[in-house]
Amino acid sequence: MAKLSIIVIHSPVVLKNVFIKEAFFMEEKYGGPERRMVARLDQKIPVEYIFINDNPRRELSEKYSSYIRNFTYSGALLVLDKLNENWIEDLTSGITKIDIDIKIPAYSAPIKAIARVVWLEKKEEPEKSKYLLGLTLTEITDSDMDRIKNYMIDFYSGGVKKL
Repeated sequence: MAKLSIIVIHSPVVLKNVFIKEAFFMEEKYGGPERRMVARLDQKIPVEYIFINDNPRRELSEKYSSYIRNFTYSGALLVLDKLNENWIEDLTSGITKIDIDIKIPAYSAPIKAIARVVWLEKKEEPEKSKYLLGLTLTEITDSDMDRIKNYMIDFYSGGVKKL
């Protein structure tokens, strides 16, 4: 049975209520009801990212490529194959942030944002580990946020091919 949720999209010109069918809601570990207020895309979306310090702003790493899942206009799940474990405390405390370019296939230019890690989990897999980082987008332009919202609307209304 498909879930039905409502996403409210705010823009400077118009306020729309959009009904989204088959919205993805991640199963919570605690087993209770879904508490999130917006639908998410369970779609692999390529990203490039750099770890940065916020005060003063400086790059801490080279540029890496990976992907996000469970994506919405306010956050995402970033999946990494490697992570400098010395940075984990600074990442989870907010001292180190992530400068991320989200490469939505429907757009030629990436969506640029600064993200803060709100949780981090190391997954042990055969022959290698993966790191799952729950991100909240802390700095993003209104136009890039609108691009994400419009992509979500198009995706759930059938206007975008599922990857």
